[in-house]
Amino acid sequence: MKIKECKIRPAVICEGKVCVTEVAKLLEKNKERHLVVVENDKPLGVVSMTDICNRGVAKALDLRKTKAKDIMSSPVITYDINDSVEKAYVDMIKENVFFCVIVSRGKVKGFLDLREVMNKLTCSVNNKK
Repeated sequence: MKIKECKIRPAVICEGKVCVTEVAKLLEKNKERHLVVVENDKPLGVVSMTDICNRGVAKALDLRKTKAKDIMSSPVITYDINDSVEKAYVDMIKENVFFCVIVSRGKVKGFLDLREVMNKLTCSVNNKK
């Protein structure tokens, strides 16, 4: 089964030079908890609300001067839309992550979360019975 058969959530995207205050505003506006940091449309990392709290607020950084690339989690796990769901599942479990970034022709398409992966794999197994 290919990743393109899954529900891929749209990703909020920003450049690494965007300040953390603007990142937080983007996340709030889009009602998301994660954002993909890109450079030339290529994913560099992910900034989560946890990253903002732990790497910014907790360290008393000036969030208007701190950039997304300074607090992002990197490297980011990425898969092509034509990769297998099974491979994504194994890697996500191995890396203890709950989502990965999906790309098509090198450009970010969105997020695939572990819940959707497990749902697809479970449905696939049940349909084979």
